[in-house]
Amino acid sequence: MDHPRQVVAIMFTDLCGYSASMQRNEAQALEMLKVHWALLRPVFARFNGREIKTIGDAFLIEFPSTLQAVHAGLAMQAALIEHNQTEEEEKKIKIRIGIHMGDVERVGNDVFGDGVNIASRIEPLAPPGGICISESVYAAVHNKIEVPFFSLGLQHLKNISQPVVVYSDSPEQARRLSHKSSLGQFGRRNVPVIAAAALLLIAVVSLLVMPDSPIEEGRNWLQKRRNELFSPAVHRLAVLPFENLSHDPDQDYFTDGMTEELIAALAKIKNLQVISRTSIMQYKDSSKSLPQIAKELGVDLVMEGSALRSGNRVRITAQLILAVPDQHLWAETYDRDLQEILGLQSEVARAVADAVKIQLTPREFEQLSGARKVSVEAHDYYLQGRFLLSQGGEMDIKQAIDRFDSAIQLEPDYALAYAGVADAYWLLADYFLPPSETMPRAKAAALKAVSLGEDLAEAHSALAAVNFFYDYDWTATEREARRAIELNPSLSDAHFIYANYLSARGLHAEADMENRKALNLDPLSVFKNEEVGWMLYMARRYEDAIEQLHHTLELDPTDALTHADLALCYIAQNQIVEALAEAKKALQSGDDPMVPATASYVFGIAGLKHEARAALSELENIASVRYVCPYDFAAAYLVLGEKDRAFEWFNKAYDDRSVCMVWFKVDPRFDGIRSDARFKDLLFRMAL
Repeated sequence: MDHPRQVVAIMFTDLCGYSASMQRNEAQALEMLKVHWALLRPVFARFNGREIKTIGDAFLIEFPSTLQAVHAGLAMQAALIEHNQTEEEEKKIKIRIGIHMGDVERVGNDVFGDGVNIASRIEPLAPPGGICISESVYAAVHNKIEVPFFSLGLQHLKNISQPVVVYSDSPEQARRLSHKSSLGQFGRRNVPVIAAAALLLIAVVSLLVMPDSPIEEGRNWLQKRRNELFSPAVHRLAVLPFENLSHDPDQDYFTDGMTEELIAALAKIKNLQVISRTSIMQYKDSSKSLPQIAKELGVDLVMEGSALRSGNRVRITAQLILAVPDQHLWAETYDRDLQEILGLQSEVARAVADAVKIQLTPREFEQLSGARKVSVEAHDYYLQGRFLLSQGGEMDIKQAIDRFDSAIQLEPDYALAYAGVADAYWLLADYFLPPSETMPRAKAAALKAVSLGEDLAEAHSALAAVNFFYDYDWTATEREARRAIELNPSLSDAHFIYANYLSARGLHAEADMENRKALNLDPLSVFKNEEVGWMLYMARRYEDAIEQLHHTLELDPTDALTHADLALCYIAQNQIVEALAEAKKALQSGDDPMVPATASYVFGIAGLKHEARAALSELENIASVRYVCPYDFAAAYLVLGEKDRAFEWFNKAYDDRSVCMVWFKVDPRFDGIRSDARFKDLLFRMAL
């Protein structure tokens, strides 16, 4: 019998010193345990927590969202602090809390799985009175709470196969644990590390003297143990937009391009999580303080700088700052010829690694030393193309393609320029132009980029997008997305494409994890935040979707697609008034074809057939001047009861290789037609 599975936030708590208290004074310990129960259980309820069970002096609780779990944890510790103010030292109650978000299997009233196991292993890492959270939790909440959390780096947890990045609300613990691998600090608290190092030395000698030892296996084992014992801290870094000291707006593309290329270079370092361009560009010309920016982005390191271009010379100034306590770690000024600019990005990246004590692997050093030489003119065209692409309008994207093409004419083997062409063409698909006009060109450019730069993550990410949205080639999509992530774990777009693929395949728990990674690296992207809400809707996690979409509106209250997604979530829960309000806001906020299509569906479900047909008419008007995805028409006709016409549009969407069709398998709007033979036939043709 299959048991239901669900992604939830799991909390483990432990009463500190309880066993020792039982030995000293059993009656007092039992009384403290009861007080601890009485103090904490009301907090669980306040944040919608469900007490699964108690295990001795420990609680196992589940929460419907990570934010509620973390708020509950903070409230629990606050309640205990208040209680302890009037208690004698031996009667003070302190707990450790561990929180993880993961997939669990329900068996009766109990839950099982890695989600539970990881939470139970994280809890002991917390100091008394403290909270530890996993990376998935941190990614979901760090920009929504006032209390900062600090990275403890990769932690190897008992009986958990893969190491987990853990965060603590204790800065002192973060300094201690994240640097425990430093061999230069042999104080008393480093005795276990010294002992471990001694064991490694014994193991080395043993391997060398054993006559029949498998040397290669021994080396692999030693490397694995070294990694386990001496895992370095993982830092989060934001490279703020460089200042254009020329004050010439025509040179903005150059300074923005310097910022983007420095982000790309730093992202090659595994132990740096580098925030994506979309989020950091929100701070261009910002007057906010560096600590405030660091808090909003959830980073511990900030880089800022400036660029001044004069003829074929450029002066770059950069400085690296530890956000708390606003401490300068490194600064340098570089005067270079433009021909040397690509090598400069790698030079700065190596200097940053040195400043924060990250030892580069041989592969990282090779990647940062092997910047391809291209002409100044070709590089300039490439930077202009990336700048235009970031503007997002149809004409901007078409002009970006022209710039990338100009770069390729000058440098026919310029892999990054081909990746830019691929990105541009697939962004035009469906929204501005028919996929048949754009996607074949996107695919050709992506394949060329991969052939020229097999180790270029951006090329594999672009190819994954084409494989997914146009080819419906699920195997190739997963292969290319995972390869992009392997090459550049900080490439938010690669995590995001992979999450789209997982969600469309119905692997919602896995999609949620990749989405959190994507947002962790690009937290201020309105588009990505909205799409995460959309994928939660596809997973039928309507409450979580609503919470995510309201967060998106905090970033941009006028985003039409976010209002449209909210309307779908509310109508799915039969909250008619809220759904109609969001549908009307969406119609007032933008001209995306999905907006009238969604409004038509919502009005139809609410029984407002006249309004539903009016929204469909608006969709037809848009289609008279630009391409509209046939999938949108199918959804609108379906709610009006015109099933045959809906399937005509579904088939047209399939024939067009429509981007939207990837959601056909999981879209809740189509639950009523899943038994139809035509629905099953389309799924078969799409290999879904």
